[in-house]
Amino acid sequence: MLPIKPEFEFLILACDGLWDKEGEFQVSNKEAIDIARPFCTDNHCSSPLSACKKLADLSVNRGSADDISVMIIQLKRFVLRSFEGRLC
Repeated sequence: MLPIKPEFEFLILACDGLWDKEGEFQVSNKEAIDIARPFCTDNHCSSPLSACKKLADLSVNRGSADDISVMIIQLKRFVLRSFEGRLC
């Protein structure tokens, strides 16, 4: 088990339809983070669903014929709750 630390912003869970491609067709970890971060870091205007759609669309546009599932979990909410629980 990996503890959620305050510096962890979000987690991208995706199937091989997003990650498993060769060369220029592949969506890299860094690229996925760079695309998702603007949608997932501002709690007032966050839209992880839009980030998921952008990542799936990118994979399709690069030629993925596989099924593509993407989920983004904003971890800041869990970090705040875990620290609040410790303060009581």
